[in-house]
Amino acid sequence: MRKLLIILLVLIVVGGLAWGHLQFHYSPRLRPATPQADSHAARLLESDAFPYAVWVPYPHQTLGFLEKTTALTLGETDARALVEAAARLAGMPEPEMPAFGTLRLPPSSEIAFAADPDEDRFAIVAHVFPAMASFARLSGNLAGNPWLEGGDLMYKGRRVEVAWDGDVWMVGSPSLPEFADPSAVVPGDGSLLVARARQAEPPLQPGRFRLANENGALRIRSDEPVAAGLEWSRLESSNLFLLIAGREGTEAASQALLFFSQDDDVAISHEGTSYELPGMSVIHAGGSERWKMPGEQLLRLTGRRPETARSGSWNVAALDDDSMARVQPLVQPVTQMLTPQENGGANLDWGLWLNLDAGLDEIRLISLAINNLPLVSERVQQRWKDTETVLSATAGRFSVLTIAVTEEPAAFDLRLEP
Repeated sequence: MRKLLIILLVLIVVGGLAWGHLQFHYSPRLRPATPQADSHAARLLESDAFPYAVWVPYPHQTLGFLEKTTALTLGETDARALVEAAARLAGMPEPEMPAFGTLRLPPSSEIAFAADPDEDRFAIVAHVFPAMASFARLSGNLAGNPWLEGGDLMYKGRRVEVAWDGDVWMVGSPSLPEFADPSAVVPGDGSLLVARARQAEPPLQPGRFRLANENGALRIRSDEPVAAGLEWSRLESSNLFLLIAGREGTEAASQALLFFSQDDDVAISHEGTSYELPGMSVIHAGGSERWKMPGEQLLRLTGRRPETARSGSWNVAALDDDSMARVQPLVQPVTQMLTPQENGGANLDWGLWLNLDAGLDEIRLISLAINNLPLVSERVQQRWKDTETVLSATAGRFSVLTIAVTEEPAAFDLRLEP
C-alpha cells in the first residue's frame, strides 16, 4: 500500500508539473517580453534592410490569446480576412507567414517578420523551443520538407531560402536576411509586440511602436509620447459613436467628421430605393473645403442639401436637422482639441474616437448603404468593409477605441479600453 501511494503521489506530481509546463509555455495568454541584443529576431527588427518589421514574443500564446478574446473564429478564412483588412486600413503590406509544418506559428520565445513590398522581399526569424526545433528538423529531414529541414524552395513563384542556426529558424526571400548589429537593439519596456517603420505611411510617421497591456486595455504607442491636451473623455455622448479628425495639407488639424446613433436613422429615397444612414455632421475651419459626408451625394440627387451653420471661425454642416442639433454641444470641445495651444497642447494631425458598443451596428449600416450607393468608388466601399471586419473582431471585448497621431512631436497612440 505504501509503494502504491508513493507511485500515485509521484504520478500526481509529474502530471502537475507537465500540466503547469504546458500551461506556462503553450496555453494562450498575454506574455510580454523585452528584445535582447543577442536575439536574431530583435536584430531583424532593427535591420536597415527592410522598411517594415514586427517583433512578437511567444507568438503562439500572445496571438492565440488575442484571437480568442476578440471572439475571432480561428478558421483560416476568418483569420486571413482580418489580417488583410487590417493591413489595408493601415496602408501596410500584408504579413507573409508560411506554415511551420502542421502549425500556423512555431512554438517559440520570439518571432520577427520583415517586409519590403517595393522589392517584393520578406524575412521571418523565430527562436523555436528546443524540443520543438529538434522535432521539426527531424521531421523535415525524414519527409524531405525544406520548410522544416532547411534549404531552397519556391514559394508563390519566389525563391525562398530556409536555414537553422541552433534553435533559430530563418526564412528569407530571395535570400536569408541581413541582421543589425547587436548594439542597435533597443530593449525598452516589456511589450506584447514591437513594430518598426522606416518610411512614412501617412498619417503615420517613421518610428518604433509598442503594444502593451495596461490594466486590461490594449495600447499601441510610439516611443515618442503624444502631446498632452487630447481629452477624448469630453467627447463622450449617448449619441456620438464615431469621430474622425484630420488636417489639410501642412496646416494644423482642421476637420472633424462626427456620426450619431439615432432612434430614427436618416432615410433617403432615390429611384425607388430607400437608404438608411446614421446622423452625420462635419466641423471644419472657415475658408477651407470640407470633407464630404457618406451619403451626401445621394442627398443632393434627391434635391436636398445638408444643413449649415457657423460657430466663430468654424463652419458646421449636417445631414439633417437632428444631426445639427446634436453636434452643437460638441463644437467647442472638438475645435479646442483640433487647435494648437500656445502652452504646447494638442496639435492633432489625425485622430479617431469610436464607441464600439454603440458604433458597430451603425457602421454595418453605413457599410451596407455605401456598397449600394451609386457612384461610390470601390476604394471607399472596401474601406468601410474593412472597418466593419476589424471592428467585429474587437467589439466583443473592448468598449472604446481611440487613435491619436501628432506631427509635433511625431507620435502615435492607439488605445482599446476594456
